[in-house]
Amino acid sequence: MRGFLPILMIAAVCPLCLFGCSTQGSAEEPSAEVFARYTEHSAVSEPGKHHEMCADLPGPGKELCGIIKRQLIHPFELGDFEEELGREWRFEDLEFPDARCMLSGLAERGGAQLSERRQPHERLVVACWHHALLLTCILREQGIPVRMRAGFARYIGRDTGLHVGHVVCEVWDENRGRWVLIDPDRQIVDVRRSDFEFPSEAWAALRGGSEVSGYRSAQYEGAAAIVHLLALDMRLVIGEELPYWHDPDVVSFASRGVESLGAEQLGLLDDVAALMASPDESLEELEVLRSSSSLLDEVDRSEEMRQQLPVSQ
Repeated sequence: MRGFLPILMIAAVCPLCLFGCSTQGSAEEPSAEVFARYTEHSAVSEPGKHHEMCADLPGPGKELCGIIKRQLIHPFELGDFEEELGREWRFEDLEFPDARCMLSGLAERGGAQLSERRQPHERLVVACWHHALLLTCILREQGIPVRMRAGFARYIGRDTGLHVGHVVCEVWDENRGRWVLIDPDRQIVDVRRSDFEFPSEAWAALRGGSEVSGYRSAQYEGAAAIVHLLALDMRLVIGEELPYWHDPDVVSFASRGVESLGAEQLGLLDDVAALMASPDESLEELEVLRSSSSLLDEVDRSEEMRQQLPVSQ
């Protein structure tokens, strides 16, 4: 997988009318308040003093995705750069928890121009969450509504039978009047809706008795992977764009199987999944649910992650 974290996985102004996919969300155009929410920076997407690095860049499309890939190396791509980087090159996810840190790191390593091609040693070695965050930062600087989304990319590991956890961007296509998915890591600006499964859909399938052993996320598999991404996707949609290594304890409970979850936990997850099926209409309800349930409080698992992140071998 080239999703969040490589240790447990096998594994975007050009005209917006180029995008042809439909995504989960409202059949009606979102309100001005919704657009404002996703045009304004969060504390995580804010570029800080590095606004100029995001200036004079193209809008969402292949060209911008290409620029992002010239800044970042996904950890699973390290083998392609062994000659330039050597074998002792660490995964750097934890070192860059927000856009400000990412841009600072890029400026220190290779200058403050994102439009120029960087040498491998001038890039950041980070996963899909960071690719999506950099795209989000750039597009919000352009005033384009965009939000990060977590789910399962069917186009990754298609022949393995796995449902691979992945983070992409959902960008408002004004010409088509709908949200579209852009994957800056894989440089896909037209992700077909059938190729990306939102975790609310996966949870509904799980509750309907579907087999979930093939689901994988950063640190989890099976039911826990679905719950992990459901909680992450909810946070991203309501603007709590904390990194993927923040997750609630209900994920740990789910790692023992969905049968280990109590009635309160199951009911809460059912409610989250139902609201996430139409997030534009459910933002206030999602925020109330998030703030009212301690079961959704994030736990920072960075230290656990730090112990697991290996040197590339």
